[in-house]
Amino acid sequence: MILTVGPTPTVQRRMTFTRIIPNQVNRALEVEQLTSGKGVNCARAVVRLGQPAGTLLFLGGESGIWMRQALEEEGIAATVVEVPRRTRTCSTILETDTGTATELVENAAPVDAAAVSAYIAAFCQILPNCRLVTFNGTIPPGAPATLYHDLVYLAQQHHLPTIVDAQGEALLAALAARPLIVKPNRSELAAATKRDCSTDAGLAEAIALLHQGGARWVLVSDGAAGAVLSYQHTLLRLRPPVIKPQNPIGSGDALTAGLAVSWLAGHPVPDAARFGIACGAANAAGPGYGRLDPALARQLLSQVQVEPLG
Repeated sequence: MILTVGPTPTVQRRMTFTRIIPNQVNRALEVEQLTSGKGVNCARAVVRLGQPAGTLLFLGGESGIWMRQALEEEGIAATVVEVPRRTRTCSTILETDTGTATELVENAAPVDAAAVSAYIAAFCQILPNCRLVTFNGTIPPGAPATLYHDLVYLAQQHHLPTIVDAQGEALLAALAARPLIVKPNRSELAAATKRDCSTDAGLAEAIALLHQGGARWVLVSDGAAGAVLSYQHTLLRLRPPVIKPQNPIGSGDALTAGLAVSWLAGHPVPDAARFGIACGAANAAGPGYGRLDPALARQLLSQVQVEPLG
C-alpha cells in the first residue's frame, strides 16, 4: 500500500454560492462535509487510481470520531493517534459565477511529546506493509520540525521510496534524509529558500539549493502553469492540459498520488510526473479534494507537454 503521512487533517466544509456579496446575507446553493487535509486528499486520490492507501493522522474530539468513520467508509485505512483536542474544521467557499475558490483555514491543534512519540511508533508498525510513503502538509504545533526527516530516515531503513510535499523548516530538515522526490509549490520553495522564484533563473537557483541539501528529484508544482522537474543538471517544464476548472482544491495532492502510483508501476520519474500533472488537472476538473476521475486522468495524460525550462 501507499502510506500518506498527514499529521494535520481537517473536517472540510465546502459551501457553493452563485457569488459572495460582502456585508450581505449570502445563502449557499450547496453544502458538503467531507474528510480532508493533504494526506487524506492524497490517499483518496490513490484509492481512486485503483491502489490501496493508508493514512497516518492525529484525530481528536467528536470531529475526529466522525472523520475516522468517514475514512473507513471511503476505503482508506486510517491509523489514528488520538489527541485530546478536537480535529479542526476548514471551509472552502466556491463561487459559480467567477469560478473562484476561497479557503478559510483553522490552524491545527498543538500536540505534545507523548503524542509525537506515539505517532512515530505507529509509523514504524505500518512500514512493513508499505511500498511507498508520502509526507503531506504541515507539521502540527508542538511537533519538532525534524519530524518528517526522522520518518523519512526510518522509511529508508526499510528501503522504501519517499515523496515529501511540505514547506518551510519541515521541508528543509527532510532533505538530509535524502527523499526520492520533494514537491513544494513555487511559493513554498521561495519561502523556504529565501529566493525570488518569480523568474526561471531564480527558480533554478532555489531548486539547486534543495539538491545541495539532499533531494534527488525536485518537482515544483505551479498551479495552472503545471510544474518544473529537476534532476542533476536537467530542468524540465511540464505544461498541463487545458481544462474547465470546477474545484482546484487538492490538485497538488492528486499530483502527488499520481506520481506515486505511476512510479510504483515502473515508470521513470519524468513519466510519473507527467501522469501526476494529468491527475492534478483531472482533480481540478471535478469536485476536488482528490476525488478525481481516473479515466479522465488517463485521457489528459497525452496532453501534458514537456519542454526544457528557459
